[in-house]
Amino acid sequence: MNTINHLRRFLRYDPETGEFRWLPRVRKDFKTKRAFSSWNSRFAGKTAGTVRAGKYPCLFIRIGGVTYLADKIAWGFSTGEWPDHPIRHINGDRSDNRLSNLTGEHVSQKLLRGAVSRGNSSGHVGIAMQEHGSYRVQVRGKHVGNFRELDRAIQAREDAVNEYLKEREQNG
Repeated sequence: MNTINHLRRFLRYDPETGEFRWLPRVRKDFKTKRAFSSWNSRFAGKTAGTVRAGKYPCLFIRIGGVTYLADKIAWGFSTGEWPDHPIRHINGDRSDNRLSNLTGEHVSQKLLRGAVSRGNSSGHVGIAMQEHGSYRVQVRGKHVGNFRELDRAIQAREDAVNEYLKEREQNG
């Protein structure tokens, strides 16, 4: 049985709120009738998951001795495919698993498109304003070119990022 179908036996996901709830379990999941009754009375219908504290808090859910990241479960339930890469949270809150806050953009795409650093003189990732007024464009440390107009520099970088991602995808 695939992971998504397996987890659907135990959880309900609301893509609007990002909330997971435990579904009632069936008797065959337990060794005793007492354990079955006890589990369902304590957990069925209740919120599932625990927020892991620390520098990057996130929600995780433990089922059958296996720990799953809730964002991966949400992505799998919503798309029908288990993600083979980290799921990115658009607002940066890794415990906010609303579908509208999740993106399957691969980490390499995030790094290439990334956030503008404080020292960036152009306001755009990978584009630096030169002293003589032109814009130097780079992708992953590789020089793409120099451009007089910012809009041409932006387009050149976007083209170079897309080319890099296409090559990377083809090469596995």
